[in-house]
Amino acid sequence: MTELEFLLKAMAPTAKTNWSSPEHFARCAVALAVRDYGFPEECEARGLVDGLGDRGLDGIAFTIGDTAISEPEDVDEAIAAARAGEPLRALFVQAKNQERIAEDDVKKFGDSVREFL
Repeated sequence: MTELEFLLKAMAPTAKTNWSSPEHFARCAVALAVRDYGFPEECEARGLVDGLGDRGLDGIAFTIGDTAISEPEDVDEAIAAARAGEPLRALFVQAKNQERIAEDDVKKFGDSVREFL
């Protein structure tokens, strides 16, 4: 069983939707991406964007050093850390549960990331 499959089933009792629904899949994919790329745990819930009008972005997270930027109040602390040489890290997630991803979906994702930035 892969880690994503484990998360899909483990998080199902706390999800308000069917564990195999696209919304639940996106939630688990964002959680896994946050963990795999070493972002702070608080980014798991705060980084989920999935919903209508998300423009193809299911998850977004930013950190400067180890500091998650999830509230406007975090920006001042993050700017101070950046000035001290801490790196800015960005994570953008598009969750797909298909074997093949359509070229148009990849383009839409890239366009959305560019527009967001």
